Amino acid sequence: MSRLVRATIVAILVTLLIGPVSPALGDLGSAIDAVVARESLAAGLVGVAVCDPATSAMLYEHNGAKAMLPASTMKTISCAYALETLGPDHRFRTTAEVEALEQGAVSGPLYLVGSGDPFTHASDLSPLAESIAQAGITSVPGGVVADVSLFSGRRWRGGWTADDFTYGYGAWPDAINLNRQTTRLTVRPGAVDGPAQVDWDIPEAPFEIANETLTVPEGGHTELWVDRSLDSNRFTVTGTIALGAEPRAFDRSFVDPGLVAATLLAARLRDRGVEVGDHIGYGEAPPSALEVAALESLPLREILDVTLKISDNLAAELLVWTTAIERGSGPSFADAMGDLTRWLEARGMPMDGLRLADGSGLSRYDYLTPRFLARHMASMVESPLFSIFRDCLPVAGVDGTLGNRFRGSILEGKVAAKTGSLSRVACLTGYAPRDDGSLLAFAVLSSGHDCPTEEVYRAQEDIIAAIMTEELPE
Repeated sequence: MSRLVRATIVAILVTLLIGPVSPALGDLGSAIDAVVARESLAAGLVGVAVCDPATSAMLYEHNGAKAMLPASTMKTISCAYALETLGPDHRFRTTAEVEALEQGAVSGPLYLVGSGDPFTHASDLSPLAESIAQAGITSVPGGVVADVSLFSGRRWRGGWTADDFTYGYGAWPDAINLNRQTTRLTVRPGAVDGPAQVDWDIPEAPFEIANETLTVPEGGHTELWVDRSLDSNRFTVTGTIALGAEPRAFDRSFVDPGLVAATLLAARLRDRGVEVGDHIGYGEAPPSALEVAALESLPLREILDVTLKISDNLAAELLVWTTAIERGSGPSFADAMGDLTRWLEARGMPMDGLRLADGSGLSRYDYLTPRFLARHMASMVESPLFSIFRDCLPVAGVDGTLGNRFRGSILEGKVAAKTGSLSRVACLTGYAPRDDGSLLAFAVLSSGHDCPTEEVYRAQEDIIAAIMTEELPE
């Protein structure tokens, strides 16, 4: 039997037993295969998918159907969902409402009604108070009440850890948000053998500070900790600081931002001569309430730019929640995640292995496949809002979370992509341009690696460089 006949028989048997053999990949497949086979990555799981937006064809996959932690690449889904639903010019409106107003006196409290604006700042309450005063209000005997009824249910997400909650990146979303739910506490030396000085950047906020620090002589040891009770705004500051030491700053999240905002608004109104009762609390404005002033957010395109460039968890959570409500979903976050899932299904996304637990990717319960992410990014190319979406992504070596990565490489200034990072998790999804003017969507997910993160970054760089330059499969 000739060699050719034997080869033909083997090929027929293979086809009968396991189905047709896929054609060999071009140089792109060989180049990426060599990267993912590196020994330094062997302890973890690497998933790669490359999709051609022009045809929706998957050009390459390695573990493409494996469900993996997406970390903050999840934000590309949340932001696309908001952009496609609300539009780039959408603004959130935080309103001041009253039940009745007669000769400058408010009947009942002034309601501060939240809309889920992620970037309200304490300084915004001054112009809001000015607008309220200009509306002719001189007396609010019922005090100021925060209305956060837009949302219901718990504010934290499944899969977030307790030590996430007290840091700014783990702040709980709410209908009223303030300073991204983060305050900066600054610790300075006091007198030797006495406590340090502790200040915070929202001085009127109803925070409780337990100062358990000690100032030690010059040249002594400085080591400080700031902790917050999970369900209150009681901050405990412990440790030592040496006389003459530079101030130490600590950013910590806080809870009940509605009450903090109501407290500050009452203070700003008093600054303008408005008489305000002492009551600060929660309540719901009646449907007949009269709007007397409003605070408008940045347009959504600018909110998305911040959210994706710096990877803001709080904003991503709020965008999912508010978008779902706008689409007719119920007020709980479980309702919102159900609506987001239906939106993805309607777009024909590959949903196998998908599990959505939050909008930011901070949850350790989120699971996406590389195939899903690459297909999702490719689908956005067909959107009339694609240029806005792409411009909001970090650019390699230029800005955002990619500002210090891939400098001096072929990626610099060309690749737009969203990063995702957790402990031993490093992900990247975005767009790689080629010399012929085409654009490919990619997803590179890595978890469980025990090598330095820089080695994972180098592997990502080499994979994306191959996507940009290597010959594509037929």
